[in-house]
Amino acid sequence: MGAKKKRILIAGAGAVGGYFGAKLALGGHHVTFLARGEHLDAGRKHGLKIDSIFGDSVVAGSEWVAAAPAAPQDYIIVATKSYQTAAVIASIGPSVGPGTCIASLQNGLGNEEHLASEFGDDRIIGGVSFIGAERVGPGHIKHTAAGYLTFGEWSQPANEAARDLVSIFKAAGVRARHDTSIRSAIWHKVMWNASYNMATALSLTGTLALSQLPMGRTLLLDSMAEVRLVARAEGVSLPEGAEHDYLEATDEEGDFRTSMLVDRENNRWLEIESISGEIIRRAERFGIDVPVQRTMYALLSAWQSQQRN
Repeated sequence: MGAKKKRILIAGAGAVGGYFGAKLALGGHHVTFLARGEHLDAGRKHGLKIDSIFGDSVVAGSEWVAAAPAAPQDYIIVATKSYQTAAVIASIGPSVGPGTCIASLQNGLGNEEHLASEFGDDRIIGGVSFIGAERVGPGHIKHTAAGYLTFGEWSQPANEAARDLVSIFKAAGVRARHDTSIRSAIWHKVMWNASYNMATALSLTGTLALSQLPMGRTLLLDSMAEVRLVARAEGVSLPEGAEHDYLEATDEEGDFRTSMLVDRENNRWLEIESISGEIIRRAERFGIDVPVQRTMYALLSAWQSQQRN
């Protein structure tokens, strides 16, 4: 099923969407990159340059657009920042046909719900990516760590769209797996993001520089433990000891810069609302105290408010 060449729209051709979209294009699929500004111009003129730990490449010949094409796609992969989800929903309609499935590769909580509210549960695929990558210039992405995906049906449809998407990525050389409990997988990623993304953005350090400090390690562990409590209250069981597993796995990747650290260094808007903000709001509904999350959220909110002013 995954061998057939697909029409795939990448909504958000930044570090994540650009890297995985490039892998699909190199795998022979008809990939369209939805982008803007200098990145769009560079993609149209020179293609997409990928500097990767798995080997460098240049993806030329793909279509780069400023507006979603008025042609049904087999898959739309949403890889924008979480605060851009509403804009994506408003823009991708022309590319959604009767058989189109939409997969989210976004950070935080609530993205799939927002997409489903517009397009229906049965065509939404939940997704999780673990990758160290950043856009270092127009049309240029640097991949420094990891690079694997998890997909699963958001509801329980009869089709095999999520498994098909896994097969497509595997055939393109990407580590990918199917998970029948995609909500649990998303909460696992949130556990990591709410700790490493938030803390590195505050400390302005890479992952290893933070975790090698005893107090930095304690901060990460305490933050992840808070997320596990909220997930459990929502009916998602994250196992005891998951915090230590994430620390060990992240340390093995070496010292890399999280997406939120990169965004803060470049004075960009931060994804704090869909990560810590959502955790705090959901914790309040269950009467759970999350002091580490509240502290990091308050500090980064203050910085962001200052940047906006």
